[in-house]
Amino acid sequence: MPNHVATDESNASNALTLLPNCLYALLSYRGELGAWEWSFFLANIGKGGTLFYVKIITANNSTHWKFEIDARDIVSSPEAVALVRLADISDLGQYEEIEQALSPMFKVVAIPAANSIPLDFSSRSWFLDAIGMLHDCCVLHCDDVFLLEREIRRYAFSAMDKYLQNGGLLATDVFDVPWETYGSITRIYSLYCRKVLIVSCLQVCIDDFLYFGLCLRV
Repeated sequence: MPNHVATDESNASNALTLLPNCLYALLSYRGELGAWEWSFFLANIGKGGTLFYVKIITANNSTHWKFEIDARDIVSSPEAVALVRLADISDLGQYEEIEQALSPMFKVVAIPAANSIPLDFSSRSWFLDAIGMLHDCCVLHCDDVFLLEREIRRYAFSAMDKYLQNGGLLATDVFDVPWETYGSITRIYSLYCRKVLIVSCLQVCIDDFLYFGLCLRV
């Protein structure tokens, strides 16, 4: 059995292709069905990249949230549930230049102080606020963050379903959805904003999204 799982994991990793200099939404498993950690992932050439996220820190009888930037190999992560491509931001420069440009943007997204953390604050709420910030900075265009959230959650539930159907064994699927799937929706170019994710109150269009479900090691 271990050899079989290892082979499946290797094939899954080879099957998944992340486009360099693209920004992805990443949902990671946190121990409960339907509960995920939300973050952003900037893909580099190969399987690695940079993760932008917030996490809760507990120390000295105090709890607070902190923004973090880490280099990660997301493809090999056992907790990764769904990965959705939001935008190609290669026009910002090379990988290192894009990372340097995004870092200060994410740092301005508000994180509550340790003594005044709202009950509804989470990595999800931070992620949605960050989407609004990226929209304001013309990194991507999103008119309805809650509709976007619903679509990303739908992909994550689908990935989890495949995991459960396989009895906990690795079940990685990669989907490249053609634009024809969305009928009349077309790519949009703006004079001041880059070609990006476009969301309306009636239809959702994600620029060539792909997602994958990974084995959750226990």
